[in-house]
Amino acid sequence: MCIIIRRANDSVNETPKTPKRRLAAIVHADIIGFSALMSADESGTQAAVTTVMQRAMAMAQERGGRVVSTAGDAFLAEFPSVVDAVFFASDFQTRRGDDLTFRIGINLGDVIVEGDDIFGEGVNVAARVEALAPPGGIAITSTVWEQLGNRADIGFENGGTHRVKNIPTPVRIFTATPPFRSAVSGTRSVEPVRKRIGVLIVAIVAVVGLVGFLWPDLTSRFYRDASSPAEIEGRPVLAVLPFRTQGGNGTYFGDGFTEDLILHLGRFPDILVLSWNAVAPFRVNADPAEVREQYNARYVIDGSIRRSGERLRVTVQLTDARDGLLLWSERYETAAAELFDVQDRIAGAAAGSLALGVVRLEEKAALDRPTEELDAYDLVLRGRDALRNVDRASNLAARDYFNAALELDPRYADARAGLAWTFTNEAWWGWSEWPSQTIETGVRHARDALNIAPRNTTALSALTELYWMQHELKAASEVCSRAVEANPNDARAHASCGGVLIFSGQLEEGIAHGELALRLDPAPTTWLFTNLSIGYFMTGRYEDAVALLSRSSDVMNEDPAPHAVLAATYARLGRMEAARVEVAETLRLSPFFDASVFAGNLAATGYEEAFLDALHKAGFD
Repeated sequence: MCIIIRRANDSVNETPKTPKRRLAAIVHADIIGFSALMSADESGTQAAVTTVMQRAMAMAQERGGRVVSTAGDAFLAEFPSVVDAVFFASDFQTRRGDDLTFRIGINLGDVIVEGDDIFGEGVNVAARVEALAPPGGIAITSTVWEQLGNRADIGFENGGTHRVKNIPTPVRIFTATPPFRSAVSGTRSVEPVRKRIGVLIVAIVAVVGLVGFLWPDLTSRFYRDASSPAEIEGRPVLAVLPFRTQGGNGTYFGDGFTEDLILHLGRFPDILVLSWNAVAPFRVNADPAEVREQYNARYVIDGSIRRSGERLRVTVQLTDARDGLLLWSERYETAAAELFDVQDRIAGAAAGSLALGVVRLEEKAALDRPTEELDAYDLVLRGRDALRNVDRASNLAARDYFNAALELDPRYADARAGLAWTFTNEAWWGWSEWPSQTIETGVRHARDALNIAPRNTTALSALTELYWMQHELKAASEVCSRAVEANPNDARAHASCGGVLIFSGQLEEGIAHGELALRLDPAPTTWLFTNLSIGYFMTGRYEDAVALLSRSSDVMNEDPAPHAVLAATYARLGRMEAARVEVAETLRLSPFFDASVFAGNLAATGYEEAFLDALHKAGFD
């Protein structure tokens, strides 16, 4: 992270209420190129938008739905049936009679109702799907497509599966463009879901053992894509897919188990273990061939975990991603209290097997039992799951889980580290009325965690960010170096180090960390893209900055910082029209954007004046 633009603090003390929920077909529509239209003809565009929003309300009512809200260039509507929602979208795109171009996304999902407003993940998915729709067209989720059946004569095409911002599972979409009528039949084929049998953790021992056995083969007929993670120092890429949770524990339990396994395996410096963010989209219907195609993964580990009362069943399998060959599978059935023993045996066996071709794991540092309380572990997994949602309510819920875990085990370092991250998020996102006090509290919790477990990378990464927010760049750099040393495959640690070093003026080293973080986690938050692109800018790699920020366009819709960097970069390249578009987008997202404050973040690098000059050239005041 980097404190580039301050966000307003929330000061609302809310009384918890039981939310009302319902299932709805949600329509999200957005005007393409709205900022450019406003720049060219503000009054004319505003008049056209007002008219079209009124038309949307009337057309929604005709189909039994309603427009819930409008926001300048977009509107949100809900319908009681997917058929009505799809017909509304089709009619709206073809019958309006204006020159505006919309994208429309439709999702069927659970919504939270508060007065006349609706919100929740169902709405968020509709908004993300809208961004994937073709200009003038419609994109629908697979749930809408399934419910629609043959009740609409519209030629939807398979739009593939996409990872979208802040949605933990991949979203499969279908798209249609005007005139929307189906020209062919048989388009409604569903790819068969591949069912995996296999499953247990003991198998990882033999599975990873085969990795060591096959080590000499890895560098000779492996990874040819220089942009892939596999090219880093010739290290093979290992993907640990999210373990499927069985028995009603919720996905958080399998997700947390997977994160711990990634952490254990990440301590091997001679293999490249993909981060949780990279593998999370493969929670459903993962195919080793698909993982290889997207990330050049050489080996794939997956499995399932089931907790039933005091019993635990874990299954695991290792697959060669080149040909889908199952190399090994195994199953463990044991007492639930022995969960950590199972994890230790997996990682220990991996260490012994990989010692044939790699380096031994520092077993004591890697395998220390985190807690004697399984219920505390369960609470930490719930807290981690809540932290994946970037909103104030989820952050507070995570804090409650971590505190509850600490009540059961006051010396549980992971719980203390998670607590530190809730205060880090609170300070960074402006959810605190007293940010300095919030940062100090986070520092205290991070230090407490490190007093218990000095190599806890979660605590080290949190402390890095907290020191950075205190402008203690030297201390932040020292801490993030400890995190990278403890786990060479920790994407978050490398991202933090990259940002700290870039903003300290150590450009080449910072860029190297940022690029490695991007390979480990190809879909990070926007601040990594921003920090790395600033590093490119300061080293004259303008085209690399443009390519990077263009790649991140699907996750930078709500963050003004990358748009500002892109505007300055375009200005340096003399692409003034493109620069002005990014200036307009920056100001739309942050109307009080201050170029001098933004450039002031580079004060320690010696590039502040040059960066400010580029911002002014782009069109910022």
